[in-house]
Amino acid sequence: KTNNCLFQSYSTGKNILQVEPSTFIQKMEKAGVRRGYVVHNVKTKETQASHPLFAQVAEVVVNDKRDFVGHEALFFEVGKRSNSLMAAFLQKTVRGTPQGGVRLWTYNTLEAAVRDGLRLSTGMGRKNSLAGLWWGGGKGIIVKQDGLNYEDPAVRDQVFHDYGDFLTGLRGAYYGAEDVGLTPEDTARMFAKTRFMTCIPQNLGGSGNPSQSTGKGVVAAMEAALDFLKMG
Repeated sequence: KTNNCLFQSYSTGKNILQVEPSTFIQKMEKAGVRRGYVVHNVKTKETQASHPLFAQVAEVVVNDKRDFVGHEALFFEVGKRSNSLMAAFLQKTVRGTPQGGVRLWTYNTLEAAVRDGLRLSTGMGRKNSLAGLWWGGGKGIIVKQDGLNYEDPAVRDQVFHDYGDFLTGLRGAYYGAEDVGLTPEDTARMFAKTRFMTCIPQNLGGSGNPSQSTGKGVVAAMEAALDFLKMG
């Protein structure tokens, strides 16, 4: 159930998520907005959006039966330095502030980016819960752009300083970390603009690259599955 009063005026009959990320950026620019949100109240089942453009996003997302599982919020922003489309997905806050990695990835459609964020934030919530951590499920997305040289440190400065500002603007609603496409240096770049980061380099007081722990976790999960199936 969604807030029909919110959506009736904005429904277009088209899936806004099927557009390319660059097209969605253009739509945001045309609408005169650089950021927006979709917030879902799990108890009342009502959904609010910051702008008619994001009401179109909400209409598709909250009626999705595959990847939307009571997510509480989706935040979007276009970076002022890099013009990159950035997003944060908050699944549940019942166990605490959503936390999870930020990934830099190529997405051909807005739908691909949104589904990735929804799916991975749900996974993070479950992993944090199973590990006994008082964190909720969160995930960050930065959409790669054609024409940007991501090997250039100056470009990475722009991209990750933008995401750091984005995190600061969320005022602690979501804590980021290192994920696919990022290095410890990139987390340091974000940390220069926000305090809402984990997995920052050890010389800055953080835990550093989480890849080794992730790898051990994958092996342990495979061993547990084999043991459960009595396959050795």
